[in-house]
Amino acid sequence: MNVRDWRTLSSAQVEPLYQSEIARWDAVLHWDTRANWRLVEAARAAGTLPGVVVHDASGAVQGWAFYLLHRDALQVGALVCRSPAATGAVLGAMLDSAEPGTASSITLFTFADAPALTGELRQGGFAISHYRYLQRSLAAEAIVAQDARPALPNVVRAGRATESRRWQPGDLVPVAKLLARAYGAPDASRPFVRRGRSEDWIEYVEQLVTTRGCGVFLPEATVIGESLEGVDAVVLATRLGAGTAHLAQVAVEPAAQRSGRGRRILSAALTNLRSADYVRATLLVSAANGAANGLYEQLGFVETGRFIAAVRD
Repeated sequence: MNVRDWRTLSSAQVEPLYQSEIARWDAVLHWDTRANWRLVEAARAAGTLPGVVVHDASGAVQGWAFYLLHRDALQVGALVCRSPAATGAVLGAMLDSAEPGTASSITLFTFADAPALTGELRQGGFAISHYRYLQRSLAAEAIVAQDARPALPNVVRAGRATESRRWQPGDLVPVAKLLARAYGAPDASRPFVRRGRSEDWIEYVEQLVTTRGCGVFLPEATVIGESLEGVDAVVLATRLGAGTAHLAQVAVEPAAQRSGRGRRILSAALTNLRSADYVRATLLVSAANGAANGLYEQLGFVETGRFIAAVRD
């Protein structure tokens, strides 16, 4: 295998790589990533985005990846491989590059289909977790079929009335604090906000609502749940492409969990999206989160893809 720094390639040489990923993300996830890849190419061409490309003896590309150093964490933005040898070569070249030497951790979130990826990551000392990509139709008959169960009273356990509304400009910090409470203690295996610091959660929510990393933020479809104590639930929605919305975060105050609050706020978000003419909703969920998977399946979500999250300190 011949390994090259992808910044030495021409735009014409890397364009087929982008086009292949654009087609895959659209077919599997209904996600229009063209704008994302334009940003990637601008950074690559400027020499500020490192990456590697692996060719076989005939010169055909067998694998590639790019990555960037954010603060002290090396974040892998993409990893695409066609063979076990290519997977090993790409990971090896990436870990041998200069950037990991200054990082305190390496995180990766990618499709789970690269050959031998799990074994290579484990051999490299990565902690691995699996995520399911789920999808649900927003057709009228699907809404009726899945939401036919009687609605629970709109109250939290303490008996205080709650309400739901749409996103407002001042919601960023309260939502970040809710996510911190909902996710609980820091988790070294989590591919985002691993340290669990309040400033990290604020930065994470800010990225969701201001960048295209998880789609284009939809404030009009986002649902905020409030009780007398403040924000106690959220469904944060983004636009992935024509007719497709993504539920980038679904969270409920720990004290209000298992009270029907999650089902109600999800149903409200799905109704908002259908009213806005979206035809499908998608989301990512940890395969290990049994309660969340059960709720999503009850609401009609089905699995259409798998991802791997990997972290190494």
